[in-house]
Amino acid sequence: MRASSSGARRAFTTNSPALFDLKGNRRMRFSIGIDVGGTFTDLSVLDHEAVNDQLKIFKALSTLPDPAVGVFDVLDSAARSLAISVEALLSQTGFLGLGSTVATNVMVEGRGAKVALIATEGFRDSLAIRRGIRQDVWDIGKPHPTELVPRWLRFTLAERIGASGEVIKAPCPADVERLVDDIEAAGVEAVAVCLYNSYLNDTHEAAVAQALRRRLPEIFISVSSELMPVIGEYERTSTAVVNAYVGPKTVHYLRRLCEGLTGRGLPCEPLIMQSNGGLVNVAMLSTAPVRAVLSGPAAGASAALGWAETSNNDNVVFFDMGGTSIDILVTQNKKVGSKAVTDIEGYHMAVPSIDIRTIGTGGGTIARIDKGGLLRVGPDSAGSTPGPVSYRKGGQLPTVTDANLVLGRLGIDTFLSGSMVLDIEGARAAIDARLATPLGIGLEQAALSVVHIANNNMANSLTILAAESGLDLRDYTLVAAGGASGLHVSAVCRMLGMAGIYVPRQASVACSVGMMQSDVLQDQVISVIRPLGEVDIDGLQNAVEDIVARSREQLTRTGLPEDRQSAEAVAELRYVGQVWSIPVPVALPVTCASLAAAAEIFHAQHQELYHHQHPDGPLELVSLQVNSIGKLTKLEWPRREGFSDAAAGPHKNRTAWFEWSRTPVEIDVWKGDDLVPGQTIAGPAVIEEATTSILLDRGDTATVDGFGNYAIKQSKKGSAA
Repeated sequence: MRASSSGARRAFTTNSPALFDLKGNRRMRFSIGIDVGGTFTDLSVLDHEAVNDQLKIFKALSTLPDPAVGVFDVLDSAARSLAISVEALLSQTGFLGLGSTVATNVMVEGRGAKVALIATEGFRDSLAIRRGIRQDVWDIGKPHPTELVPRWLRFTLAERIGASGEVIKAPCPADVERLVDDIEAAGVEAVAVCLYNSYLNDTHEAAVAQALRRRLPEIFISVSSELMPVIGEYERTSTAVVNAYVGPKTVHYLRRLCEGLTGRGLPCEPLIMQSNGGLVNVAMLSTAPVRAVLSGPAAGASAALGWAETSNNDNVVFFDMGGTSIDILVTQNKKVGSKAVTDIEGYHMAVPSIDIRTIGTGGGTIARIDKGGLLRVGPDSAGSTPGPVSYRKGGQLPTVTDANLVLGRLGIDTFLSGSMVLDIEGARAAIDARLATPLGIGLEQAALSVVHIANNNMANSLTILAAESGLDLRDYTLVAAGGASGLHVSAVCRMLGMAGIYVPRQASVACSVGMMQSDVLQDQVISVIRPLGEVDIDGLQNAVEDIVARSREQLTRTGLPEDRQSAEAVAELRYVGQVWSIPVPVALPVTCASLAAAAEIFHAQHQELYHHQHPDGPLELVSLQVNSIGKLTKLEWPRREGFSDAAAGPHKNRTAWFEWSRTPVEIDVWKGDDLVPGQTIAGPAVIEEATTSILLDRGDTATVDGFGNYAIKQSKKGSAA
């Protein structure tokens, strides 16, 4: 069964003067962003030739185990809405950005490649020891995740690079060949190579990699010094192993999908979203698929920054709630946080990524009675298959979506623009049999309890995030994204006392829209680890120039002209004797003056983070990250124009349940397409958009802004839903 939305036919305009694609040719008709999520595959398409540059949004159910099917399902939906074929749509597309969850799914489901590891003699078990890292330092009884490489597939090589990069012992070529023989006999699909101190001198790793690629050309090879040459033997090992683990399936999927898109007429090269929030082509990603582990959610960073601007808020919490989980990121002073090391399922990766927190609560999150007789919500999800009971796809367990449907907050026949009629009787029966009857409470009370617990789970997670990050949530606006967030942000915002709520009209496809707001980005790291006053500035600048030159060649091959290419640098600095460093920008070229300016920034940031600084204290330069950027033509956020001044009234009425009323409440249901800038709607009410619904509780007031988005204020007398 195919489920997808029809396009929203609103008069959006971009006011963008750019008429050319990234190759400098006259812009083709369409720009497309696609985000493959755990439950839905989202697509945004900008029609440059339509009146006012119409932006349309579409959703289709994600398809497992082959997500490519869902991609072509949503493309088919978009093509039908435009009254053209998929081939005609793709052949007229000048930009296609893609976010993929394949690497993430491989990690979560534990179905990656059979991997061998080559380590320095004496370091066979570093992967298992994990440098003592625990997810919860107080829970010493909780076992570590199972190593992605079993011990019998961890091979060692007699070699050593010293602490200053000098060769202490060179590997014997015969030993290397014997290792390759053993690995070939083991029948692995991928090999990870991480030798001690290779971040300072990669000659030994390069020799091993060369032998592997010569003898075993069909096997995926992951080399730590090629991925991220940074200090931290465990982190580099883990990164190389994860890269090898996800590599074969991720690269195969991306290549096959891109070949399928090209085969059906796409004239441009698809660009894949990386965890760092930048786009890259498949060729650049093929040796480092670990960089795409947070592919889809990372596009939310660009969307968050754009909506922070349209809402006139520098500080926002981006709250992307889909069918499976919630991805949260924070913008402070128009900047999104990043981190050098991230983890998935307890496995660490030393690759730059957007600082995203994930909560296991979504529309498809399952509610059940636990062994103690208590109601639990999550973290497991029904996903897209079988999905919530109301999807009519075989789901038997009640979910958050089913509860919202029973409570009258979600329309039966308006879901995905009416393309999927929800089964309310099935949802009622599941909640009654599995929750209400065992708990001895009424049906609606059980549904309210499911939503209440889900809301509290979200609020508690945000509270922890704020405490860990030193944020005062009263100074932040909650930006709703994802198809499910609109029904929950009112309650969450009220629980936390946040400054307000902003719900973009394209909230349900935030990450696919974010694709069209992003740039091509390559990052490479130069390890230094020297006192700042002893840095070889000329040598460092030469290394930077070498990286920039190589990146320019790659960006040019991608089709980006030189006038759209630039480079930036970020230094990891710390006081001598410290373990942790702080990233600060460094102006290029690298000079004494630019490093001195970076030092001043470091002192100020150290003061802000830790409430003390030592201006006369000696600094150490740990590394320099060089970001090569290819600027793409951006989507300007659409303004709502060309509508009548006459404000429409409610589309219809229906009854809904709230915690503050013992009886159902008659509420207005508004159609988003009918609303005009400046129009104000008071809760309790529901606003139905093409692919999402927005709940206004008692005391909430939503105002439509000039972009057609909803700015929601809450009175102190209101009540959490």
